Amino acid sequence: MHVSTTGAARIKHRESGLIYEIDADELHWDAVGSDERQMGLEILWEAKTSHPFLGDLVWKLWEYPAGIENYQDQELNGHELVENFDISLEHDPEEPDEFDDPLDRATRALAAGRELVFGSAQEQLQRRDVLDDLAKIEIDAGATDDFAEHGGVGHNNPPFDDRFSRDELREMRELLRAIRTELQKQRPDAPKVIETASTLRRLGQWGAARITKGADAFAEVVGKRGGDAVVVASVALIAPKELWAQILEVVTKIGTWLLTATGA
Repeated sequence: MHVSTTGAARIKHRESGLIYEIDADELHWDAVGSDERQMGLEILWEAKTSHPFLGDLVWKLWEYPAGIENYQDQELNGHELVENFDISLEHDPEEPDEFDDPLDRATRALAAGRELVFGSAQEQLQRRDVLDDLAKIEIDAGATDDFAEHGGVGHNNPPFDDRFSRDELREMRELLRAIRTELQKQRPDAPKVIETASTLRRLGQWGAARITKGADAFAEVVGKRGGDAVVVASVALIAPKELWAQILEVVTKIGTWLLTATGA
């Protein structure tokens, strides 16, 4: 919270009767005290300024309950307040979320009614980039699924908890296909793309959370054998870190593409 001050105050001197004007930028508010009350904390905000003819002047505002302006007052050395500032208690603007990625921003843009415009050179370029990445992940997911189902060549796959399961891979593959199908249309269904990409991201996050150092150690050991290229390839594909990184990257690109289409 903070106190906003606009306009100007006009104060009449108690002896001379002269009226002096004070600009809003002369006031700087600080929370100077608090007191616990029935509905929570009461906070006293205070702003002071010193005038060469009026002396020390104080404006006060009480916040109670939290976020609500309760009362205002002034201490003006006996001078008369002819006109006051416009003073109000304001909420601070929210800090941007460090992890607020393009897909989330695109979701809010569409919810706010932003129009989608497809066909520009930039939109087409970004869409093609997404489709290229989707094609690569699709191939990996399909190959991984076969190894996951049969245990891999020589049963040299990592333990189950250290890789995506067969069902996870199958579902991710279908989600990737659904997104690719929409992006190949002249006018993709943006809400459907967002829903599918969000589901894909949640699924990847859940699976990637099972990654352990043991999976990396396993891949390193098998990779050093060098004699069985098929086994090495299957481990690289099944290891969730690489697949999760690819999914996260393509979801981010999908969000960027949508933002371009909305002009956000």
